[in-house]
Amino acid sequence: MAVYLLTGSPKAGKTTLLYNIVKALKGKKKVGGFLSPERKEHGTRTAFYVEDVSSGEKALLASIKGNGPRVGKYFVDVVSFEDLALPILEKCEEYDVLVIDEIGAMEMKSKKFSEKIEEILRSKPCTILASVGIRYIEKFKTFGEVIRVNAENRHLVEKEILEKIKEEGKVVRKKKVSKKKNRKSLKKERKVSKAKSKKKTSKRKKVEEKKGKAEKKTIVYK
Repeated sequence: MAVYLLTGSPKAGKTTLLYNIVKALKGKKKVGGFLSPERKEHGTRTAFYVEDVSSGEKALLASIKGNGPRVGKYFVDVVSFEDLALPILEKCEEYDVLVIDEIGAMEMKSKKFSEKIEEILRSKPCTILASVGIRYIEKFKTFGEVIRVNAENRHLVEKEILEKIKEEGKVVRKKKVSKKKNRKSLKKERKVSKAKSKKKTSKRKKVEEKKGKAEKKTIVYK
């Protein structure tokens, strides 16, 4: 399965792009994963959340107030993040498309998340669409296609990714149909082979019966 890794500077529009793709795919594909919307107060960003794209459930990722590992001015709530994100990732084989927003400094404060992400990227159980922080792109770039996003190309990238996912779906369907045909063909071959074997056995039995009758006729009684 394909892996698309979106990267770019903060505020390049990666989360918005992923949100639009999720919206476009819903009802057409089984989409799982999470987005990381922000919270603003009086125009100032004060927190980040993780949001389950399937259920809409939210959990705190980081806030300017609180405890936990620090990233810039934010304190990461590792437990809250893991409680929502990890169960989603555990179900990745159930999805057609897995959306991860994002693989970044806040999320990587969770060792469990870091390990699970590498496991998923290696196994590729479904199409994966993830945003990746600039400082992590070198680490993960070998797992898939790196796409750089900025304010100018965001809409074009969105369109291109949707088209790629659509084409990939066609390939998967063709493979499934081909596999189904192969199974039917194999079943037919087995049936024909069984019929031929049965026919040969019946023919051999008749020959043996004729031979037996011929031998009886040549017996001389004294």
